[in-house]
Formats: sequence, C-alpha cells, structure tokens
Amino acid sequence: MAVLILAVCTAFPQTPAKFITMDVVAVGTHGQPVPGLQASEIQLLDNKKVQPVLYWHWNQRRPDVPRVTLVVLDGGIKGARWIEAVRAMRQFETSEQLYFYAVTGTGALLPVHALPNPDAALPAANGPWMDRYLPAFEAAWRVDRAGRRTGMIDVSPYMEFATRLAAFPGRKNLICFGCLFARSAQWDQNADAAEVVRATELRHLADAFRLARVAVYVAGGARANSLVDDNTGPVPLDEIGALAEATGGRAYGTGEIAEVITQAIADGRSNYRIAYLPPAENWDGKRHKISVVSTRKGVRLLAPAWYEAGRLDDIATEWRPAIPDYAITSPYEQSAIGISVSAPKQVAGGLRVEVHADAADVLLFPRNGRYSGSLIMQALCYTPEGRRMACSDPVRIKLDLSEQERAEALRGGLRFPLEVPASDASSKIRVVVHDEISGDCGSVTFLPRAEQ
Repeated sequence: MAVLILAVCTAFPQTPAKFITMDVVAVGTHGQPVPGLQASEIQLLDNKKVQPVLYWHWNQRRPDVPRVTLVVLDGGIKGARWIEAVRAMRQFETSEQLYFYAVTGTGALLPVHALPNPDAALPAANGPWMDRYLPAFEAAWRVDRAGRRTGMIDVSPYMEFATRLAAFPGRKNLICFGCLFARSAQWDQNADAAEVVRATELRHLADAFRLARVAVYVAGGARANSLVDDNTGPVPLDEIGALAEATGGRAYGTGEIAEVITQAIADGRSNYRIAYLPPAENWDGKRHKISVVSTRKGVRLLAPAWYEAGRLDDIATEWRPAIPDYAITSPYEQSAIGISVSAPKQVAGGLRVEVHADAADVLLFPRNGRYSGSLIMQALCYTPEGRRMACSDPVRIKLDLSEQERAEALRGGLRFPLEVPASDASSKIRVVVHDEISGDCGSVTFLPRAEQ
C-alpha cells in the first residue's frame, strides 16, 4: 500500500541540516562492477571518525538512461595518442554516449563530437558518429604545432562542461588526458593573492562537478609545455589528481588511454548513492577528509576523498532554486527518484493526477523513532512549439513518517495529489520532484488527456 501525503506547504524555510550526498562506485579485485552491496557492509569516516550512513542506494540504471562519458585529449591531433584514443572509443561508440574534445598545440579546446545543449528540445540520439565527424576534423589539422601555453587550468570551458553534463541523469565520467592537472595543496589557504584566486576557482570547479554528478579521471602523458616533465616517466599522482580525489574518479600517472576509458566506463555500471550528516562543528570553511570503505572482502570503493565545508552562517543564507535548473531544462527525464503519474482526471478548471514516488529513492532521516524528509514538486507545461512554462508553483512536501508508514512507503511508494490548469496549448506536462536533503531529482512527462 502506498502512503498518501496530503499536507503540503508553499513556504520555503531553509533545510535545518546540511547533508553530504555522494556517488560511490564499487569494484572487485579485477576492476569489475560489484552489485548489491548493503549499507551494513559500508563504513564511512569523516576526519577519521566513523559516521552513521543515513542513506545507501544502489542505482540500477534503467535501459533508457544514457551512460555518458566525455573524453578530452591534450596531446596532439593525428598523433599516436590520438590514434589510440580513437581506437579505444570506437568499441564503445554505440553502447555508451561518448563525446570527444581535443586540445590543440596552442591550447584551444575544440569539439569533435560536442555535448548537446543542456536545454535542447529533444534528447540527443545515440548512434555511430566517429566516421561522420573524425575525417573532416582530422583533415582540418594537417599539422598541430605546439605554441605558447600556460600550465594553469582555464576553468571556464570545464564549468560549461559541468553545466551540459548535469542535464544527463545519473553519474557521468569526464576523462582528461594531459589536462585538468591540479594539486590538493592548491585548495589550501595561501597568502599569495593569485593563489587565493586560483584556489577559489578550483573549489568552484570541483563543486560544479560534484553537483552535476561528474567523476573526473585524469591521466598523465604528453602535453605541450606541461608543468610536469612528461619525459621522466609516470607523473606523481599528487601532482595531478586533486580533481579526481574531489569527485570520486581516478588518477593515472601514465596515459594508458584504452585502459583509462575502459575502466571509467566499467565504473559507471555499479554506482551507489550515499548520504550522511557531518557534525555541526565540521562547517568551518575548511577541507575535511573522508573515507568510504567496504567490509566485504575484495571490494574497493571509489568515492570523493574530501569535501570543502562551508560555514553554517553562509549555508543558512545561501540561495538555491526550488528545483535545479537542469531538471527543468533537460530533454532527459531525471531518474534518481523513480516517478510516475496516474491517468489525468478532469476537475473544475484543470486536471488532477496522483504523483507516485519510489520511497527507496528518497532520503528519510531517522530521528526520535520517526523519519523526516523534504521534497519539492512542480509541474511544467510545454506548448506544441516546445515553449516551456510553469503551470504550478513549486510545492514543498514535508515528510514525517512513523516506522510503520515508512515500511508501507518502501513497499508501495509515496503518493501526492497534484492539480494543473487544463490548457489546449499544453502538448505535454512534466512533473519534477526534488529531494532537498539528498539533492536528487526525478521527473516524468505525460500527455494531458483527461479521463472523463
């Protein structure tokens, strides 16, 4: 039996607690995906102190949810590394959604197979693209000479990548060969003004990747005018791997391109979501180390190794949209929360549906024998021309369930009534549900054809 929730409110007080939610990958001794891990097999430490795991969920990716990997190659166009990258990607050309950018010898970042716009009207078709795009791109680059470059990361194109990748549901990979090198020490406080600005840029970039659920994979190797001497052997991981550490990806000292691409794609096939509540004193504006391990023998977990804690005063006054922009504008349905709707019914002045949410996908915080949560729900209408407009205000749904109600919700789901105005101009309606605590979203789109 589903639990019907009738009490909703439209006021938006701040969520009283700040949770940390992360993607975690589980792999076996040979790098293979490990499904079916239980919360009882997970240990989480924050600054070496064990923390209770409040939410642990295996993301069993539906067949209609794309697996997205973005590859950026800095190391010369049409050279040996280029040939190796093309060969490695070709075996995943149709099974995965691959996107490819190249960095020229002068540092320009050029699209070979570009990420779609995050607010495209329709989802990007996944099909063979390499034979269509590569010959023309390679023909335009007869010689790729190195030019004057800086070793510093220009974060602006990667911030754009984060925005575009956020439109895709679930965990995504960004693989950088010879790029996105950063040291953990660059995050720390420094008296030099330029270093302070740099640290701020890197923190914003890491946070953008985290919010977009992007895991960064960096690999050493040939790069024009690199700060690291690429001819001395493997690059020390502490010289390049900070963004991989911050996002739960991997760092490689050498540029074994086929290995990196194959492993990154395999990592995305056994993905979990975890959440916990750090102690209040942790919100001190500093970096905090975390560790997520499994007690099951032979299982290794990939998770962010640290997070940058804001200050509680800043968190309390931080403005956030009721519904994340990507969940509204993306052509893809968000799948972190399973959402469905009943057949629309005609009522006075509009349509009524019953929204069903999978309670197992919702973070329910245990406290004093009850379980609390906070969801925001909104309906969006689309005209036949594809123009989008809000057809209901965002509504906050406060959850306060007993043990029995939680058990019933896990078996049958959560149900919420929703009314939207009937309009001949609406060709479709999307319902978005956002979990304020975990940050996850779910959505479903339906046609407004009412039962009489």
